[in-house]
Amino acid sequence: AGNLSIGVVKHGYWCCALAALVNVSLNFLWIPKYSYIGSTWATLISEIILVGISYYYLIKNMGNVFNFIKWAKIIVANLVLYFLLSSGFYGINVFLKIGGSLTIYLFLISMFDLIPKEDIYSVLTAKFQRFLSNSNSR
Repeated sequence: AGNLSIGVVKHGYWCCALAALVNVSLNFLWIPKYSYIGSTWATLISEIILVGISYYYLIKNMGNVFNFIKWAKIIVANLVLYFLLSSGFYGINVFLKIGGSLTIYLFLISMFDLIPKEDIYSVLTAKFQRFLSNSNSR
């Protein structure tokens, strides 16, 4: 998709063909010996090659467009949420668990400045106002 957006489709075809060739070759070697586990590793390796080549091509032609600090913050927020949910919240109603998870995640996103606080506030305000107007019309 990134190749199409910058007008270089031919690169995407070759990149996918290379990844498919690696995948088929590794499947041929590993499936007889390791069964579905070999196929899983072959697919993972071919996808890593595909992403790596595309990332290299993107940096080479457009410069570094990724903000690694922002991605690190997203990963930390997801890990915090994962550990909170996996360590506690057992025996709690699923709707309370979803609501609590959403609240924690919005707090983490706000705390890490991943989305400006004004944008979060405006979305929540609009949703709340729509909820109130729908409940009043009934």
